Amino acid sequence: MEKIQSLSKLAQLITQLKKGGKKIALITGCFDIVHLGHINLFRFAKTHADIVIVGLENDSTIKLYQKGIDRPLNNLKNRLQFLAEFQSIDYVFPIKKIIKNTFENYALYEQITKRLKPDFLVTNKSADGFLQEKRNRAKKFGIKLLLHRPSRRQSSTQIIQKIESEL
Repeated sequence: MEKIQSLSKLAQLITQLKKGGKKIALITGCFDIVHLGHINLFRFAKTHADIVIVGLENDSTIKLYQKGIDRPLNNLKNRLQFLAEFQSIDYVFPIKKIIKNTFENYALYEQITKRLKPDFLVTNKSADGFLQEKRNRAKKFGIKLLLHRPSRRQSSTQIIQKIESEL
């Protein structure tokens, strides 16, 4: 099956996978410039779950709410294709709704979690600005929150800043 799926198609697929006893992990984010920290997060998730699903935020949300007007450097279509190539990721899906504020963010991610019903929410403990929200959501839905604790913090923004400073 194609690794790039819609949210609705994944919801149907996960129902079947869970009936077969598979454990599902959900990771969401921008993943604009993939670096070793991201790869380690995906690997970490795969050590705990049979199926790793990554939801990618759309370009408008990234510009408006998260990273600023110059981001993402790679558009959603490209980011979906990049991540679909990773062995530790089973499925990727676009998050189509544009998020403009914190309230919309919380509501959307609750809706996604309710729809997919993962066994695990996975995040990087040192880099996630929404960690408390994810803790609350995991508790609300009876899902285990898996916190990856990398030995070194890496950031796409830091990579971009370093490149820009050397130009």
